[in-house]
Amino acid sequence: MAQDKLQQYSNRYARAFLDLLAEHENNKSLESINQELQQISVLGQGENKEFFHNPVFNLQEKEEILKKIFSKHKCSDYVARFVMTLVSMNHLHLIGDIAQAFDLALRERNQQTLALIRTAFPLSKTQQENISKALEKTLGKEIQMEIQEDQTLIGGLVANVGGVVYDASVLGYLHRMAKSHS
Repeated sequence: MAQDKLQQYSNRYARAFLDLLAEHENNKSLESINQELQQISVLGQGENKEFFHNPVFNLQEKEEILKKIFSKHKCSDYVARFVMTLVSMNHLHLIGDIAQAFDLALRERNQQTLALIRTAFPLSKTQQENISKALEKTLGKEIQMEIQEDQTLIGGLVANVGGVVYDASVLGYLHRMAKSHS
């Protein structure tokens, strides 16, 4: 239940930030800001998360650390102010989930979707283009692919698009065949 509430907060922050930015920025800028958010999401992990969530350190100390980070890494004003807002509300620990939600919301806004492709062997550019075109035709959205090699598949590939799995692997075929004969 508590995790659901945190995810709701993260989704709301991400959508509100995207809505605000969309009023003032073009798509290229939004993509750049998305990349910054993905990079800055490390602040919500491990020791960084513990530091920014620790009440022993006051807001001023946390803001000083962030200012140094922003100046060193040339963070945009939008992202810097957004992160500072999260710190002031003691919600920086949500930055990883917010970054994910922002990425998803931006993809939806641009009629894009992410396809996680696992394949037994490296794919040629032509194969990648053919897979992308087939998925775009099926889903009616622009596809961005992340490709991983997984030799346990033996051959073929498995595509996970928005939680829907398309299994065209030899391993998947063998599992389905074994299931039908049991």
